[in-house]
Amino acid sequence: MENKEECPLCDAFLKEVCEKLSDKSFCINLFEKVVKGEISPEDFDFRMKEKFGEELVSVLKNSKTFKNLLKR
Repeated sequence: MENKEECPLCDAFLKEVCEKLSDKSFCINLFEKVVKGEISPEDFDFRMKEKFGEELVSVLKNSKTFKNLLKR
């Protein structure tokens, strides 16, 4: 990521969500591609659901940061 200071919610999302998934590096790499504009948020969403399925759903349900990102 270019400048982590620009997106404190992004850092919180990475810590709160990616850290809890079975393949943390996949989540982080994909998230960084969205931040850089290499893939769309929709593509991120699709790939995350495809990779993690129900595991992702349960992690996101408990994520305050994710709910805050959705409000933006």
